[in-house]
Amino acid sequence: MCFGDSNTQGCNLDGPWYGWNERWSSRLQYLLGFAEYRIIEEGLGSRETIFVDPFNPLTQGIEGLNMALGTQYPLDMIILSLGLNDSKKTFNVNAKGIVEGYEILINQIRSHSILHHYPFPQIFILSPPLLGNPRLFSCPAYDSDSNKKVEELIPLLKQYADNHHYLFFPISSVATVGSDQYHLTAEGHQAVASAIAPLIKEALQCKEVKIPRR
Repeated sequence: MCFGDSNTQGCNLDGPWYGWNERWSSRLQYLLGFAEYRIIEEGLGSRETIFVDPFNPLTQGIEGLNMALGTQYPLDMIILSLGLNDSKKTFNVNAKGIVEGYEILINQIRSHSILHHYPFPQIFILSPPLLGNPRLFSCPAYDSDSNKKVEELIPLLKQYADNHHYLFFPISSVATVGSDQYHLTAEGHQAVASAIAPLIKEALQCKEVKIPRR
């Protein structure tokens, strides 16, 4: 299951929303194949990890995750692609706080697997793309501090993932945002899918599964 924000949902403010086989999450289905793999897309624009937007409380990630887990379990792997919206000045949280939001989400996944008696799924963390030019931001909730938070978040998420034996991939290593300064380009979506598909296949086919540390 791909659980993320508007870059998982396929938002493209430069034109029509990216459709099937264009956004990275649906592209994965083609790259992995239809016979052995089923990709579940759970993207929502403006979604945060645990923080509540007073103007749009439905975007709180942990609430959406609880519903998705309830309808989609059991799952072999959950890909978490969040953090960009957490960098908004609205929430007044630093990069370390965003990582803690990820940790709360993952603990909720673990609790759900224990409650429903299915194996804890493999966790794959995608750190967000770097934001563009702050002077061109159309959303006043983002500012230059948002750029700094996202830059600081990437190595912190990698360290967190390494410490807990989770998979990790930085979207910024293969993709950039378009002219709207927030959302991936079509080429970026393709690049992300191409980069992580073999990592997913290797992880799910691996016979020796490392037990995540608590």
